[in-house]
Amino acid sequence: QWWLQRADVADVAQKLGLDVVPVIGEGTLHDAVAWAKRGIRSTWGDFEAEGIVARPKTELNTRSGHRLVAKIKCRDFAA
Repeated sequence: QWWLQRADVADVAQKLGLDVVPVIGEGTLHDAVAWAKRGIRSTWGDFEAEGIVARPKTELNTRSGHRLVAKIKCRDFAA
């Protein structure tokens, strides 16, 4: 299996007239959890974003070959 690099995804999307999910920052997994706890405003409208999709800067795979990705949902930290 192989995956396009982010720059290539953005290039294909631009050529097709599609939006790409924005990169909102870089940091540790702990940073992302703290950010989700505070809440994140969407870049596509005046509402809270669902959460963060966190990926390692260098692509990592599990032993079975699946990509390592984490989704941190803001609602999981709602009061």
